[in-house]
Amino acid sequence: MLFTILRLLRTATLLYASLAYLFLTPRSFINGGSIFSREVATAIAHHHPVIAFDVLPILQGLSFPDNYNAVAELRAFALSEGVTPAIALFTKGTPVIGATQDLVKEFADKNTGKYKNSMRALEGDWGLVHTLGLDAIPTLGFLATIAHRNGISIISGLLLGDAPLYGSAGKPWSIAGDVASLKHSGTCSVIRGISPFAKREEVLQRLDEAQIVVATSSDGSYVAFDTETNPASGDKFPIIPKEKQAADLLYAVKKTGQAMLFIVREHCCDAEDHNQRRTLKDDVDKILMEIGSTNLQGASASQYSHEKLSKVVKGELMESMRMSIRTAAAIARCATYNSRGIRGYFVSFFNVVAHTAYDRDDLDKQPFECRRLPLYDTLAAFIRNPLFAGISALYNMYFLTEHSSILFSAGRYIAYGVVLNVALVACVKQFK
Repeated sequence: MLFTILRLLRTATLLYASLAYLFLTPRSFINGGSIFSREVATAIAHHHPVIAFDVLPILQGLSFPDNYNAVAELRAFALSEGVTPAIALFTKGTPVIGATQDLVKEFADKNTGKYKNSMRALEGDWGLVHTLGLDAIPTLGFLATIAHRNGISIISGLLLGDAPLYGSAGKPWSIAGDVASLKHSGTCSVIRGISPFAKREEVLQRLDEAQIVVATSSDGSYVAFDTETNPASGDKFPIIPKEKQAADLLYAVKKTGQAMLFIVREHCCDAEDHNQRRTLKDDVDKILMEIGSTNLQGASASQYSHEKLSKVVKGELMESMRMSIRTAAAIARCATYNSRGIRGYFVSFFNVVAHTAYDRDDLDKQPFECRRLPLYDTLAAFIRNPLFAGISALYNMYFLTEHSSILFSAGRYIAYGVVLNVALVACVKQFK
């Protein structure tokens, strides 16, 4: 009987190892921000340790070529830490991409008059700045140029951001063309969610041409209503829950295999450092508001504000980014260690599908401390989830829907049942 149990365990181990090798999460990168848990992001990151950092304060706070040099410096630092950097464009936690320059200029001409180069004409996270010698926030074309020269890819987030601005202009084709230009600059992008207003046939056509992974679901907080009204057009569009949004994204990533991981986190550490970061962010926001204020009279005030912003960017902000890069590199190295040898067969895949093993790592602690998993963690993952890897892998590859949590749970219990049934049958045969 003992030998039978050992043979069963060996068979199950070999079966699991084979399935994990064949069906391991495809070589794609998944957003590790608010949608997916930190364990999932960390587990996948060990295959492709790719990080992203917010370059918008650099682009707005430094003029060319200082902004280019700052991005290049951060890229070199990331490579020296053993991770591959990628450009991310974020403002106040909301990923956005720049509109075409002409479209924003048209809006500015109509609404801001003589202050069009310095006024914060667009509400929310948008701002018109003159830092780069442009008449608007950096466009994708400019970002693509910076990215190409640095060998960094662009990761864009919420396409069109607040769509009503562009709805009033009625030129979604121009914006889609700007997105499509990424294809020609050798960059790749994940659009985490498309504003429902942008779901016009011509826009989606251009996105397809650009070979960009698209998750066609709204990317906002969950709204309890079935529809929401676009103020510009009066159109109604559905609000999609985060559960389905995550499923749509994961399906798109697995189907196309041309996405990127970006782990963008607010690292909460000790209270003093957290307050310093919050103060830094408030300072940057205040200066940006000052740059875009209609109360500014003349270029001298604007220049004074830019000098203050440049000082903050070159000092505290760059150091804050370096610390984030160090932390991301430490997480990647930790996950790489825990994926080696037989431990990797068990831990890495189980962590993706069952959220085990990395739970005890404190990703928010500064500096990040890697807890190297002992053997009993590997065994615990195996005992808790026998044969679950194969079921989950097939599910992920072919049956991904918004009902993932239900099917995951069902798969786990089915796996338990299969193993118990095989074990009981083997035991009964031994005593016959």
